[in-house]
Amino acid sequence: MVTKRKSSRISKKQKSYTNIPLLRTQVAWAMGLISTIGGAMFAYTWLSTGFNLLVCLGLMILIALCLLTYQRFNTYLMTLDLVNGVLIKANQGQLGSRVTGTKGLGEVGKIAWELNEFMDILENYFNEVNTCFEYAARNDFSRPTFPTALPGLLKSSLEHINRSLDAMHDNVQFISRNELTSKLYLHNTEHLIKDLQGSQMDLNRVNEQINQVGLLAVENNSSAKNTKIAVDNISYSLSTITDNVTEASEVVSVLNQDSSAISKALSTITSIADQTNLLALNASIEAARAGVHGRGFAVVADEVKALALRTKETADEIALIIGSFSERVNTITAQAEQSIELTSKANGLIDDMQTSISTLLHTAEQTTGFAAAAKRQTAGSLSKVDLIVYKQNAYRGLSNSEEQGSIDLSLIDHRDSLFGQWYYGEGSDTFSETQAFAQIEQPHINLHQTVHQAFAMLQQDWQQDKSVRNAIIDEIAQMEQSSDTLLQAIDEMVLEQA
Repeated sequence: MVTKRKSSRISKKQKSYTNIPLLRTQVAWAMGLISTIGGAMFAYTWLSTGFNLLVCLGLMILIALCLLTYQRFNTYLMTLDLVNGVLIKANQGQLGSRVTGTKGLGEVGKIAWELNEFMDILENYFNEVNTCFEYAARNDFSRPTFPTALPGLLKSSLEHINRSLDAMHDNVQFISRNELTSKLYLHNTEHLIKDLQGSQMDLNRVNEQINQVGLLAVENNSSAKNTKIAVDNISYSLSTITDNVTEASEVVSVLNQDSSAISKALSTITSIADQTNLLALNASIEAARAGVHGRGFAVVADEVKALALRTKETADEIALIIGSFSERVNTITAQAEQSIELTSKANGLIDDMQTSISTLLHTAEQTTGFAAAAKRQTAGSLSKVDLIVYKQNAYRGLSNSEEQGSIDLSLIDHRDSLFGQWYYGEGSDTFSETQAFAQIEQPHINLHQTVHQAFAMLQQDWQQDKSVRNAIIDEIAQMEQSSDTLLQAIDEMVLEQA
C-alpha cells in the first residue's frame, strides 16, 4: 500500500520569524527610541535650567551616533539581504547567485565568503550530477561523476551516484537484452506454434497410415490363420491318400501272390488235361484192341474219373481264389474312389490356399505402399524437425552469449547442417525427381544467411543502439519467412512423391 508523504517544505506562515520584526526594524526602533530619550532629556534640561550648550552638543552627538550606527548596521543588513536572496534562489533551485561587496564586513563578510564557497561546492556537485545523468539519459554511461574535489557527504554521495550509474548501466544492458530476447521469443513463439502444428498434422497423417498398416496386418493375420487351417487339411488329406496308397500297394502285393497261386493251379490243370488226353488216347487204343473186351478201358475210365475229380477240386480252388481276388478288387476300387474324393477335396483346399495367398500378396503390396508413404512422410517430418532445432539454436544463441554450443551450431554452413546433409544425401536420392525438391535449396541458403547476419550484428553496440536491435529482429523475421517457404516446399515434395 502506497502512503502519501507530506512535503517537507515549510510555508511562510509556518516559519518562526513570521510574526517577529526584522532586525532592520528592530535597529530602527532602537535608534529612534534612543534619539527620543535624548531629545526628551534635552527638553527637560532646557525647561528646568535653560539652554545648555553642552547638553545640546551631547544630543547632537547622540543623534549622529544613532544615524552612523544605523547606517553601518544597514550595511551589514544589506549583506544579510544578499545572503537571504542567494538562499531564497538556492531554495528555488538557482545556484548561480553569489554575495559580493563584503570587503571589510568582518564576521558577516566571512559568512558571505563561506556561503559563496558552499554555493560553489553545491553548484559543482549538481553540475557533476546533471552532466552524468544527461549522458545516462542518452544511454551513455561513459561519463561518471568526479567526487575527488568535493568534501564529506557530497563526495560520498557522488561515489554512490557512480555506483548507481554502474548499476543503471548493467540494468540498461539487462533491459536491452530483455527487449531483444522478448522480441526474439515473440517471433519464436509465434512460429514455433505454427511449426509444431505442422508437425502435429504430419504425425497425424503418419498415425493414419500406421492405422491402415495395422488393419492390413490384422487381415494378413486372419488370412494366415485360414491358410494354416487349409494347409493342415491338405496335410491330413495327403496323409490319408498316402495311407490309402500304402494299403493299395499291399492289396496289389496280395493280388500278385494270388496270381502266382492261380498260375500254379492252371499249371496243374494243364498237366491234368495232358494226362487226361494221354489216358483218353490210351483208352481209345485199348478199346480198339479189346473190342468187346474192355477191361483196360475200365481202368482208363477210373483214371479219367480220378483226374476229373482232381480237376473239379482244382476248379473249386480257382473259384475260391477268384472270389478272394474279386473282393480285393472291390476293396481297391473303393479305396480308389476314396482317393479320388480326397484328391478332389485337396484340389479345392489348394484353390482356397491360392486365394488366401493372393489375398496375402495384395495386402502385402498395400502394406508396402503404406510403409513407403509413411517413410516419406517421416523423412519430411524429420527434416522439418532439423530446421526447427536449427532455429531454436539460433534463438538461444542470440538470447544468451554464453550458449556457445548453440552459437556454433547456428553459424554452421548450410551444407553441413543436419538438414543440408539430408538434402544433399538421402533426400536427393528419394525426392530429387520432384519439382518441389529443387525449390528448397535457395530458401535454405537464405535462412542460414539471415542467421549469420543477425549474429554479426550482435557484435555491434546493440545494447545502446536500438536500430541495431531492430535490424536483428528484421533478420530473424526474414529467417522465419524463409523457414515458412521451406516447410511448405517440403510438404509439396512429400505429396508429390506419393
